[in-house]
Amino acid sequence: MFNRIRSIRKKFILILIIVISLATISIGWLAINQMSKNIRVDVERFSSQILTQVNLNIDRYFNQYEQGVFLLGSSTEFSNWLQAEVGKTADVVLRFRRVEEKYINPLIASHPEIMSVTFLNENGNEMHYSRSPGLKKGYTAMNEPELLDVPFSRKLSAYIRNSKDYVNANGGIEELQVITLVKKLRYGNSNGFIKIDISLQPTLAILNEIQLGKTGVGFIANEDGVIMAHPNEELMMTSMDDEWREPIFNRPSGAWFHQSAGEMVIFETIPYTNWKSVAVVPYKELAQSVYRTRDLIIMIVAASLIVATSVGIALSSSITSRILRLRRVMSQTQTGNLQSRVVLEGDDELTDLGRSYNKMLDHLESSIVQLAESRGHQQEAVLSILQSQINSHFLYNALESINSMATLASHKEISSTTLSLSNMLRYTSNYQNNCVTINDEMNHLLDYLNIMSTLYEDDITWELHCPSVLGEAPCLKAIVQPIVENAIKHGVETTGQAIHICVRVEHDASDGIIRILISDNGTGFSADRLADIRQRLSVAAEVDNYKRQKSLGLSNVHYRLRMYYKPAWAGLQVGNLEQGGALIKLTFPFIQDEKSEAQEMISL
Repeated sequence: MFNRIRSIRKKFILILIIVISLATISIGWLAINQMSKNIRVDVERFSSQILTQVNLNIDRYFNQYEQGVFLLGSSTEFSNWLQAEVGKTADVVLRFRRVEEKYINPLIASHPEIMSVTFLNENGNEMHYSRSPGLKKGYTAMNEPELLDVPFSRKLSAYIRNSKDYVNANGGIEELQVITLVKKLRYGNSNGFIKIDISLQPTLAILNEIQLGKTGVGFIANEDGVIMAHPNEELMMTSMDDEWREPIFNRPSGAWFHQSAGEMVIFETIPYTNWKSVAVVPYKELAQSVYRTRDLIIMIVAASLIVATSVGIALSSSITSRILRLRRVMSQTQTGNLQSRVVLEGDDELTDLGRSYNKMLDHLESSIVQLAESRGHQQEAVLSILQSQINSHFLYNALESINSMATLASHKEISSTTLSLSNMLRYTSNYQNNCVTINDEMNHLLDYLNIMSTLYEDDITWELHCPSVLGEAPCLKAIVQPIVENAIKHGVETTGQAIHICVRVEHDASDGIIRILISDNGTGFSADRLADIRQRLSVAAEVDNYKRQKSLGLSNVHYRLRMYYKPAWAGLQVGNLEQGGALIKLTFPFIQDEKSEAQEMISL
C-alpha cells in the first residue's frame, strides 16, 4: 500500500495517524487493564518502599546510638569509672564528671531526644545524668531485671517500656513510654552497664510521616507481637490478634490481604532490632482513586488521539516542504553548482541538517582553494630545494678549496672559520632529517659562535650548559642558532657594545618538558618592542599569517615548533631578565625514543 503512494507528505500523514492511533489505543487499553488487575501489587510495592525508608531511618538512629555508646564505653574515662572502688563517692563522682564532660554532653547535644544516661557497676557504683525535670528521687537501675539480664553483645539491647522513673515539672511521678538501650561492658574484673532512655517521640514522628491514603496507618511491633509504637496511643503496649501474628512473624517481609477488614497489610523487618514495621492500607480507598484514574485515562486517550492527528497533519506540510527544498539543493550540488545554499527555517533537526549541509559546502569550497594553494607552495618548495642543493655543492667545493689554501699558508683562523662555515652549511642543507639531538644543535651553535668570535673577537663571550642526560634528546633542527644570531645582530652589530650569551638546557621530569633558555646581558626589549613581538608570535602559528611576517627570525622558530609538535604549549616565549637583558625560552616535549615517539608528536 505504501509503495503506491509516491508523495512523502501523504506517507508521513498516514504513518503518523496509524502510529498515534495504535499507540494511544494500546496504551490506554493496557493501562486500564493493568491498573485494575495490579492494584494490590502497586499498593504492596508502594507501601514496602515507605516501610523500607522508615526502617532505614529507625536503623540509622540505632546505629548512631551504637556508635556513641561504643565511643563512650571504649574510652579510658569510662574504664576508670568502672574500676573505681566502692564507697569512694567523691572519686566515683569525679570520674563520672570527666566522662560526662567529654562524651555524654556531646552525645546529648547531637541527640536531644535522649532523656537520661545511667552508669551501673555490678559492685554497686551507680551514676545518672538526666534532662530536667529528670529522674525521680531514689531511682536505681538495680531494680530493673531487664537491665541486669542483658548479655555481652556487639549490638545494643533495645526495648520499649512504660517508665515511671521520671517526674514532671511539678515534681510528680509521670508515666512515659521510652526506648531503653543497654550495653554490657567488662574491663578486667569489673562488669558494668550503660543504659540510655530515649523519648519515643522521634520514632512516632517517623511513623506519622507514613501517608497511606486518608486512613492508612503504620506501627511497630516487637518479636512477641506487642505493639511498641502506634499513632493511636491506646493501642501501644497491646498485643496483636493471633490472626495477625502468624502471617507477619513467619517471614522477614511480605504482604497479606486481611479479607474481613478489607485491608492490605505490608510488613518489613527492622534489621537492628528484628522488630516489625507494619503498614495497614484500606483497599477500597485506593481502589476508588484507581477507578477515577481509569475514567480520566479514557478521556485523555480519546482527546489525545484527536489532537495528535490534527497536529500531525499540520506539521507534515512544514516538514515535507523543507525536505523537498533540501533535495533540490543537493541535486544542484551534484551538477557542480557549489554556490547554492539551503534556506534555513525553524529550529529543529531539519534546520540542523540544512545548516550542516551549508557548512559542508563552505568547507568544500575552502578545501578546493587551499588544495590549489598547497600545490603551488609544494612546487615552490621543490624548486627552492633543488636550487639550494645546486648552490650547496658549489659552496662545499669552494669552502674546501679555501680551507686547503689556508692550511698550506698556516692561517689557522681562516681554516677554523672555513670549517665552521662548512659544518653549518652541511647541517642546515640536510633536508632529510628535521629532527636532531640537542648535542647536534649545540655543535651547530658552536660553529656559528666560532665564526662570530673571529669577526668580533673579545666582544662576544658565551657559556653553554646542557646536562649529559639531555644531550641525546631529540629536538627540531636549527632552533637555537637563529635566536643567538638575533641577539648578536641587535647587540654587538647595533650598539657596538660587548655581549655575553648564556644558553641553558633544562628538563623537568614531572611534566616531561624540555626548556632551552637563551639570555644575554644587553639592554633587553623595550615595552613597545616586547608587546609587538608577542603579538606577532601569537598569530604566526597559522601558515597564512606566518607568510605575511616581515621578520623570519623569532617567528620562524616559533612557527616550526608549533607546527612540528602536537602540544599547544610548544613554541617560543619572549621576555626580559630582572637584572637586564633579553630572555628567549624554547619549549617542546622530551621524547625518549626519537625514531618511534618523535613522529607521534608531529602536528597534523
